[in-house]
Amino acid sequence: MKHILVGIDFSKPADRALAYAEEIALVMNSKISLVYVLDPSKSGSKDNTASAAELEKQLTELAESIGQRGITTAAYLYEGAIVPTLRRVIDDGDCDLVVMGCQGEHFQPDDPWGSTTTSLMEDTRIPILAVPSYAPVKYPRRFMLAADKECPRNLRQLSPLLQLLDSERTQLLLFHYLQSTERAMPDKAYARLLTGVEYRFYYQVDEHHPVGNAVVGFADLTAADIVVVTHRAEHLLGNKATGSVARRVTGSATIPILILQDSY
Repeated sequence: MKHILVGIDFSKPADRALAYAEEIALVMNSKISLVYVLDPSKSGSKDNTASAAELEKQLTELAESIGQRGITTAAYLYEGAIVPTLRRVIDDGDCDLVVMGCQGEHFQPDDPWGSTTTSLMEDTRIPILAVPSYAPVKYPRRFMLAADKECPRNLRQLSPLLQLLDSERTQLLLFHYLQSTERAMPDKAYARLLTGVEYRFYYQVDEHHPVGNAVVGFADLTAADIVVVTHRAEHLLGNKATGSVARRVTGSATIPILILQDSY
């Protein structure tokens, strides 16, 4: 994991996401790109009163302060609609991971569809790390992978997770919520995929709770540091239905969420 892109808007969640990205960069020896998107349509609003020159100055100073920790850091300012511009920057770049605050400037508590972070899940191949504004700032050690019945076809999709696990004192918990319509668990498929990777497998029998609640509940129960979910374009974990697990977990978890892409 050599290049981390961090979305910046100088909000508290963005600051926390950046602090979290720095901890990963220090362990992984990654460089960081700070990206701020200035939306002209919001010019003059109380949340967007700084000029481009002022923002560039703030970004430069922020990059320099991060560089003092020994992290190679660059800062970029773009103009345009926020989500489409971020998607273009991500797709045109070479980053391995996108880190965003998941309760940032555009978060609406009663309508998580408005979140910049969750909107980026769609049509973005690069994994996203969503960091709540109150998440502890530390390198994650206890990972919880929320497995669904559709096991990844190869390890590439899981490579961001495996790279983060390749550090001292890390643990992997594999959790599956066994819904009433399922006839088999994915434990054997994951065992074949994760050959050579040490992990523990857990499952929970359907108790008529939403899957997202079960995932967050198990993470709390096991004191996980980070939850890992998969976004699928046409699947329960990724579609635009109200029950989307990736979206639900991102909106309710108190710890960072690593969102893997099945197209990665």
